[in-house]
Amino acid sequence: MAGVTHILVASDLTDRSRYPLMRAVELQRENAARLTVLHVISPNSAQHRASHRQAALVALTAHLSEAAPDEPRRVAVEALMGEPVRTIVGEAEARDVDLIVLGAPAQLEVDAKLGKRASSFAGFDGS
Repeated sequence: MAGVTHILVASDLTDRSRYPLMRAVELQRENAARLTVLHVISPNSAQHRASHRQAALVALTAHLSEAAPDEPRRVAVEALMGEPVRTIVGEAEARDVDLIVLGAPAQLEVDAKLGKRASSFAGFDGS
């Protein structure tokens, strides 16, 4: 992947988010890129508070240690509060990210909400 210098991987802190993290670490190594590992806490979540943010940072760091025990460098770990799609895209733009790595949603049902989120990500490149 020529030209990839910064990768962002979004994690929902579940076991299924470990594969995208491992793939992002692999891509980071292949490209000598920076990596941002991000968890977004929805404002509608009952866990929307500072204690959840701290717990999320601990969990993200643990997942990262499992995926890349020898890669503590060039990695930023963030847990932010906000609407997930907007926050992920906003962070990618603010950090000049070249590639976003995402996992599959919890439910693979194709409904209006999933379609809206998918199209939000598809439009990330400005097209």
